Amino acid sequence: MAITNKERAERALQREAARLKTCTHCWAAAGEHCKPGPGGRSNTHRERLDFALRDHAPLPARELIPRDSAWIYQPLNVSDPDSPILGIRQSIFRTLCRDTDEMGALTVVAISQYDPEYPTLNNPMVLMAAQMFLGLSEEERETAIARLLARGYLNVSGPRAVQTAPDAARVFEVPEMDAAFMSRWAAAKKAVPQPRI
Repeated sequence: MAITNKERAERALQREAARLKTCTHCWAAAGEHCKPGPGGRSNTHRERLDFALRDHAPLPARELIPRDSAWIYQPLNVSDPDSPILGIRQSIFRTLCRDTDEMGALTVVAISQYDPEYPTLNNPMVLMAAQMFLGLSEEERETAIARLLARGYLNVSGPRAVQTAPDAARVFEVPEMDAAFMSRWAAAKKAVPQPRI
């Protein structure tokens, strides 16, 4: 099916807007082209195009955060049973799971709020989410923060300072957690077969 000149022009504008974003697929910096596709053909990765469209869309509406017990938990230090635990509300995790900018921003703000220089962060899942945010340009970070503020997941805490809404995400100390849940979690981790090398 042939595309019209208008559609062709719109796609060109979309690709140009995408180049102002860091590509989270090949990590081409803002202003650089994505790495060529198969056969050396020019390429703009889908995530980069999606994020460019999102940046030009209206800010999301404020969301009502459910106060249930459904959280996604990740220890900051996987080798320490007493490690602080990053908690993100399950409904929010599902909302942001495809948006690496916003998920990374929420993760970084929550950990920075707990301890800006936490020394033993070694959980691969948490590190990957944080790196997705830290690898962005300053403008891209501000866009992610603005969208989280609009959703109600972050609150302004001072000039150019934000903190997480406590019902959305925060770092828990082990004594704050339900003892029965922690026992079940420890048993489940022990039941996972260890990889053989």
